[in-house]
Amino acid sequence: MSLEAKKLETHAEWMENKETAVVLYETGKLDEAQQIADVCLQQAKDAADKELELLVLPVIGNIQEARGRFGSAVELHLRVRELALELEDVQGLAMACNNLGSLYGRMGHNAKAGELLSQFLSIALELGISQWIIGAYMNLATLSRKLKQNERAFQMYEKCLEMASKAGDPKLTVMVQHNMGVVLSLMGRYEEALANFSKRLELTPNDIQGIGRMYNDMGFAYSEMKNYPAAIEVYEKKRAISAQLGDHSGMETALHNLGRTHFSDGSLEQAKEDFVAAITFSGRVQESVRSDLERVSLFEDEQKSYKWLQRTLLALHRTADAFAVSEHGKGRSLVRSVEESHGGRAAEASDVGESADDYLKQRLAEVTARVHEEGVAVLEYSLLPGLADDPGDSLVIWLVSADG
Repeated sequence: MSLEAKKLETHAEWMENKETAVVLYETGKLDEAQQIADVCLQQAKDAADKELELLVLPVIGNIQEARGRFGSAVELHLRVRELALELEDVQGLAMACNNLGSLYGRMGHNAKAGELLSQFLSIALELGISQWIIGAYMNLATLSRKLKQNERAFQMYEKCLEMASKAGDPKLTVMVQHNMGVVLSLMGRYEEALANFSKRLELTPNDIQGIGRMYNDMGFAYSEMKNYPAAIEVYEKKRAISAQLGDHSGMETALHNLGRTHFSDGSLEQAKEDFVAAITFSGRVQESVRSDLERVSLFEDEQKSYKWLQRTLLALHRTADAFAVSEHGKGRSLVRSVEESHGGRAAEASDVGESADDYLKQRLAEVTARVHEEGVAVLEYSLLPGLADDPGDSLVIWLVSADG
């Protein structure tokens, strides 16, 4: 066998391994996918083959995103864009723009997401790749949805659905139908939304990540219909999938949504436990944070759970504990700001964690001791989220006096 043939055989084997990593990623076997993709990356680096490196880095970036490690995912996709520009690889650049745009959209950075996704659409139209064109329009529709432009988003999804059907791509069709379901929920058309979501389970039963997102979106529809048992059931399924994937961000989302649902059906003690657990997982996600852009997004999500935990404690008539949670949440914000401004790491998130009741008592004791020692009164307030029957925010004020 000639040297050239051996090289070709090795290249073919590498490509097969890379595709295996993709399949494992899509079926939720992230550990195995990561292991194979890492080997492929190392082989590409050992051979100084930047073209192969360009092919496998997006796979690793997507695996990191699936684990909720957004900082690492951003860095990997930025490296893809850098390599694509260096190699003048237009398709590689397009995929980098798409992956980064979608990722920034998940993190709530809509302007940056819109810029990257528009660049992806331009390249897709120039190259005439129908699947990319559909994907670009779908991601831009998702961005419109996040900006609360629901009618515009729905019209764009309808266009995507027509294009996907003509292209004969069932997987892409299911993705579009899922996203249409999300918009239908936001428009109050819950039964239609649930019908769209169910198609994902029927047609792509092995897409564990997509099914996890489906359960989360079904939970929202059921909650809005006040079918709380059904909402809790699907949120629990979302939590189980996130645990299987090792996705701390997904766990935080599922637990937060479970907390809100348990609050709505009157299970206040369970809601309290859910919000406490959500805050704990938020801390684990933030341990991997590397960019200021990402840090702001994750901290905003964490603060939502803090505020709902306060509301839950107030509903349980545990006013002092609600005050302690308010103090802890604001203290976390201050500590992070100070430490990060000096180049350090933020404090651990776990203090509300496993023994929440003991922590709250300790925190309140510290505050009242400080008030007694200094002989002054403390006025504290929080703006808490509204409820379904009273959607306006609530201003809650505590006064801790020097005499206790």
